[in-house]
Amino acid sequence: MNETIKLNKIYNFDCLVGLKYVQDKSINVIATDLPYFGVLDVEWDNQWETLDDYLTFLDKVFIEFKRVLRDNGSLFIFSGRQYNRHIAILLDKYFKEERIIIWKRKRNMSTTRGKALNGEYEPLCYYSNIDKPVYNNIKVPPAKHLQNRKEYTTGILKDGVSLTDVWEINALPHNSKEKTNHESQKPLEIMERIINLSSNEHDIILDPFIGSGTTALACLKLNRQYIGFDTSKDYIEICNKRINDFYEKL
Repeated sequence: MNETIKLNKIYNFDCLVGLKYVQDKSINVIATDLPYFGVLDVEWDNQWETLDDYLTFLDKVFIEFKRVLRDNGSLFIFSGRQYNRHIAILLDKYFKEERIIIWKRKRNMSTTRGKALNGEYEPLCYYSNIDKPVYNNIKVPPAKHLQNRKEYTTGILKDGVSLTDVWEINALPHNSKEKTNHESQKPLEIMERIINLSSNEHDIILDPFIGSGTTALACLKLNRQYIGFDTSKDYIEICNKRINDFYEKL
């Protein structure tokens, strides 16, 4: 890496500024939760005046992603449902689509007041670079109504079934032990799944919008290395506290 960028550290950089310091083809996986553009009532989600401005910004970001990602690297991009189709078209310019994963977020509350369909999913763009990407086949338990069948207890599927492109993982409730003061925090479980699926031990994971630091925490648990950027000093404090808590519990 560039001598000014150290591994396993989070920097108070704008994404495009931080990426300039990352060497070509040095990153194994990029996993990040993009700003959604006008979805959340926070400053960082409302910094563009129009959709065209937002997409122009993302195009610059994806050009940098192309430069720093290894040939057999992968990208996992969370995006707001509202603009996912636009983002996927941009990604198609530079990368190969592997899947648009549907994250089925289990929630117990509806906030639509009956005026619209309740949102139960979030798209996750899974793309690869030039070469065949690293792929580790992850096994998960079968659906509950199948778990007592012979093939799942003693047969060929006793170790579980391969992942599909629909992931049922709970969103974080407000009283979760994981929950921090971040508006769009992702569960540790989903970041661990992404990293297990697409990387090997000691690989370098980049999250240029690292937010609450869940990507860094997943890397530490799975023996990967990470680099993170965020423009918010408050969020970086949250990240560093979570990382320090992790080390204290070892």
